[in-house]
Amino acid sequence: TDNRDLIGKKSEEYALNWEKNRLIGLGYSKLAEEIDDRRNRPTYGYDFLSFNAPGDERYIEVKSIGRDGKEGAFRFFLSGNELTVSNLSNHSKNYYFYLVQYGKDGEPCNLYVKHAQDLYTNSEMSPCAYVVRFDLEEPA
Repeated sequence: TDNRDLIGKKSEEYALNWEKNRLIGLGYSKLAEEIDDRRNRPTYGYDFLSFNAPGDERYIEVKSIGRDGKEGAFRFFLSGNELTVSNLSNHSKNYYFYLVQYGKDGEPCNLYVKHAQDLYTNSEMSPCAYVVRFDLEEPA
């Protein structure tokens, strides 16, 4: 998991820099300084709180993407909380995935912005984890 953590952090930094440049390019330099980093608060369900325009929030979840060996399609893993938050009525309109692709050199090389609702409509989603709850009784 250390390598996965490193890739995740690298993707997040790449996406944050990309987002700051997007805002600056739109003439919102001040907003670029106001992006709220929420990576250490996973209950929010996204990595960065940014803006589409002044007063118009944008929720960004960064994902590193790779090809699925069998199908050749791209994939990423989504937590139950991220799915729930991205579907909330007050978030769904402005919830985006920033999908970071890596080059052969192991460095980020592309970033794709996908609106969550559009991605859900045009992708296949399947559960890949289960929570197992039980009472543990000591052996007699």
